[in-house]
Amino acid sequence: MSAAGSTTADCGSVTGDVSSVGKTAKIEASATAEASTEAMSKADRAKAVMDDPKVVHSNYVPAQLHRHLEFMQFNKDGHLIMGCSDLTGRNWSGSLWYYRDPVEPPNVEKALTGIELDQSVVDGRLVANNRMLVGLDNGGVEQVTLTFSDESDVQAPSFFFLERQYSVQEHDDLISGLDLTKDPLEGGGADGGQLVTVSYDRSIVALDINTMRLESRISDAHPNLISAVAAKRFHRGEAAKTIATAAQDGTVQLWDLRTSGKQNRLYSNASDWPTALEWNPDFEHHLYVGTQTGKVHLMDSRNETAPLLTQQVFNLGCQVHKLQFNAETGNDGGRFLAVCGDSSEVVVFNQVSDTHPVPSLARLYTDSRHTDFVRGMAWSGNKLHTCGWDHKFFHHEIPQPSSQN
Repeated sequence: MSAAGSTTADCGSVTGDVSSVGKTAKIEASATAEASTEAMSKADRAKAVMDDPKVVHSNYVPAQLHRHLEFMQFNKDGHLIMGCSDLTGRNWSGSLWYYRDPVEPPNVEKALTGIELDQSVVDGRLVANNRMLVGLDNGGVEQVTLTFSDESDVQAPSFFFLERQYSVQEHDDLISGLDLTKDPLEGGGADGGQLVTVSYDRSIVALDINTMRLESRISDAHPNLISAVAAKRFHRGEAAKTIATAAQDGTVQLWDLRTSGKQNRLYSNASDWPTALEWNPDFEHHLYVGTQTGKVHLMDSRNETAPLLTQQVFNLGCQVHKLQFNAETGNDGGRFLAVCGDSSEVVVFNQVSDTHPVPSLARLYTDSRHTDFVRGMAWSGNKLHTCGWDHKFFHHEIPQPSSQN
């Protein structure tokens, strides 16, 4: 009898434990569901604020944009991040601005948010839909992220803000150019990608785009100031292994990032030094080189030869500042190449690739509405957007080339 009673008692104990476990599981499931609902509601609130035409600014948004608009880039949502600087005051500073529609800049009130930076900006690259790495004139690189501040618990308007998260400084002089070996916005994720920067200190630096850790450094890469860098991203989703640098010693030099060793020297002209670089997305070994005298040369990276073709884009004295291909191709299978420089003009060429091994390059569009140097360019479909030191932002509808072009 005692044994049976003991067994009954044990069974009761087990039943009680199971009941307790069941209640605990229900509580945990309920907490998980509540957390999930809260997370979803926060995401919904963020989307509502993003979609609301009425803008709520935090107290840290600058009162005005700096005059000199330097660069811009679109993210996957079609939103625009723009960098600008004040290059006339005693202390040169900069700022970043986030716009949801390209018709809004440079209006401060229509910007979703903005943030002041301690240094003037040179260029920037998006490494995620809401995260950008910005090159500064003190030689540093700063990471800035778009963040949502949910104020619903204190019954205040919620808002987005740009958060300065951290910075690194690997150069002793201003950053004169930067590029990504792998563009996360083009697919393939950010793993293995590097941000390559060049500087007036004549060095080349490669940083991991996720951790900002120094991956490699090439000191004294050129005997004179380095003015531009371009990573050879030909295979989509793969990190570039080769970069090109342009310097005021008059040369364009190729480098292997895996060994930090030199490869071919493509261009050498001390009287017309290179100032801008852009790899051809349709020909793996073709590199466009912009120069001090306003010319654009097409070079073959496999050997140092005469240019495959040359275009005089600007008048003498107006150096090329930036070359940028459109990601899309036109109706004729061609691709648009936009060029800006120390000029108020914006020029677009149509590159037709069916003339292999050398493509043809025809001037398609010219615009001179800017009243100072054009600095930033960004493509949205076949529409080009530009900004410059005149504090103006323009949209350019590029016509489709005729059959004669």
